[in-house]
Amino acid sequence: MSKPQTSAVVPKGGNTKLHNSLVYIRQHWQLYALFIMPAFVLTIVFRYIPMGGIAIAFMDYNPFAGIFGSEFVGMYHFERFLTSPDFLSYLANTLKLSVFGLLWGFPAPILLAFLLNRILSKSRKQKIQLVLYMPNFISVIVLCGIVRILLSPTGMINMLLGTNYNFMTMPEAFRTIYIASGIWQGAGWASIIYTAALSNASKDLKEAAILDGGLYLSLAAHSNALARRLTKGLRALGIPLLVDSPSNQAFPLLPDGVVERLAAHAAFEIQQLSGDGRPCVRFTGWSTTEAEGDALLALLE
Repeated sequence: MSKPQTSAVVPKGGNTKLHNSLVYIRQHWQLYALFIMPAFVLTIVFRYIPMGGIAIAFMDYNPFAGIFGSEFVGMYHFERFLTSPDFLSYLANTLKLSVFGLLWGFPAPILLAFLLNRILSKSRKQKIQLVLYMPNFISVIVLCGIVRILLSPTGMINMLLGTNYNFMTMPEAFRTIYIASGIWQGAGWASIIYTAALSNASKDLKEAAILDGGLYLSLAAHSNALARRLTKGLRALGIPLLVDSPSNQAFPLLPDGVVERLAAHAAFEIQQLSGDGRPCVRFTGWSTTEAEGDALLALLE
């Protein structure tokens, strides 16, 4: 007699991997439960159990009697607060702090990111970012102590202004101190996302923005003037030029020893070698200041 044929359903395509994963999880569920348990316990203890404290708002709470032993008073506390003569003052002060904090605090990280993006030196930029990010990791208690010391009658602010005001006791200064200290603590850390976005911006977009803003013409004029200044200085030092270029570039012929010395202080390109073997160096004035040009000439003396 022939044996009865059996057929098995085999998952096809991408379902095979999912099926195998589910089988593995079902076989080793204790391991996954062990991993999930700490997160589950922490969520229950620190997220859900404290929600029971909301009931205090509806009770005449007595800490000795506890939540279940205190008298339930319903909306009494809410009615008392909303009908208080100072309610509108409390509401206005809260809205002012929120609105002014948003108006002054929102653009601060963006402006800070623009300023950081203009720093070309990578090491200098990292040091400045470290100083700007540091207040975010300072405890609020420590931060309040720093603000109190700075604004005390003998603090740094009064020393700079030549006064002896106690700003911490002036009601009209509270809003400014509150908002300014918040910006000081969080603006640096909040600028990270904007700095990252600017660092990944396309160079083509940056060049297009320069052209659209009319900055190209001023940069070209500065570059041409600096190139003429470099050319004049090189001639005064007796350094020959490969070509007398009227553009924003200078092409001096320098000995190898001078080229090696300059490489530690300036960025340039070696175009070609002259007939006597001296390298021809190309200097451009696009991103060079007049002070940097003078320093370059001083190195060639």
